[in-house]
Amino acid sequence: MLAAGRAAPAGAGFAAGAREATRELALERLLAGIDRATRLVEQLLLLARQQAKASSGEPAQQVAPVDLVRAVLADAVALVQQR
Repeated sequence: MLAAGRAAPAGAGFAAGAREATRELALERLLAGIDRATRLVEQLLLLARQQAKASSGEPAQQVAPVDLVRAVLADAVALVQQR
């Protein structure tokens, strides 16, 4: 804490700005990691549901390749736009 009438040391504002920038970068990386983990969990849940359907004797659904490619590209574009 600074005493009354004393100025902050030279470069103190720079150090505070650098700490803030480091915090912001860490927060962005944390949020990106959370997004990736969320996507992974969603994919694992979908896989588990598909495997459960397959083992229940329910007939498999046909998937149109064009729809599948669109879905994959939409996911890829969303990831690129986040970066």
